[in-house]
Amino acid sequence: MEALANRGKYKVIDRLESGGGYEAFTAVDIEARERAEVLVNRYGDPETVRRLLPLFFEARERGCPGLVELFTDYGRFAAVFRAARGAPLRAAVKRGLSHELRRELEERMFLQAIALSQLPLELQNSLLCEENILVELDSRRVSVQMRARPERFQRGDAAVLELGKLSECLLGRRFCSMRAELEFLDALRTGTYRTVGAAYAAWRALCDRREEWKAYNAKNAPARLFYGLVTWLRRRKGGRALRARYRY
Repeated sequence: MEALANRGKYKVIDRLESGGGYEAFTAVDIEARERAEVLVNRYGDPETVRRLLPLFFEARERGCPGLVELFTDYGRFAAVFRAARGAPLRAAVKRGLSHELRRELEERMFLQAIALSQLPLELQNSLLCEENILVELDSRRVSVQMRARPERFQRGDAAVLELGKLSECLLGRRFCSMRAELEFLDALRTGTYRTVGAAYAAWRALCDRREEWKAYNAKNAPARLFYGLVTWLRRRKGGRALRARYRY
């Protein structure tokens, strides 16, 4: 293993990415008794360092989840986080996964997003993306691998739009999906919710429609097929106008 900077405190396990003044790799803290595994983001471009350094220091002041330390060496800047575990989201969420489990994972993903929403917007937008979402199905755990590519640092509502894409992957658009769930996915896709908090509030409101969920879950296969057909006919009427408003 290659010795890392910061006085050789870390040793590299796996180099995830290198190029364009940015490196990401997993490493072990050889000074810690438990040899904790970490993810290191290292930035070498001077302009990138000047731009991102204040954001990471602000994130630390706000209690950034999983942040271990920040350090500089030889003009480079590194942000070290606890490493996350799990399979990539799309690989974990396979066909045959129950909708109940998908909804539970959706809730846990939103809780991760809420934890990140305290960070500076540019950093939040960099971290919340599909490649960073890891899932452990056995424990029903959703984690964020804190890989922060410099090109993803941007203002705007990128994090909320990414939440929409992640929700599409988790919940899926099935022919027999509950209408309110499809409307929620549409609202995410059209950028209706301007913040992660607003999106989560809408998700909780959907989950709280217990009688509607109870009636939906009680339907047998033919009844669900008929329900899906009626939903499709209703949505078809304004479908073109709705799709024109999609942001992704």
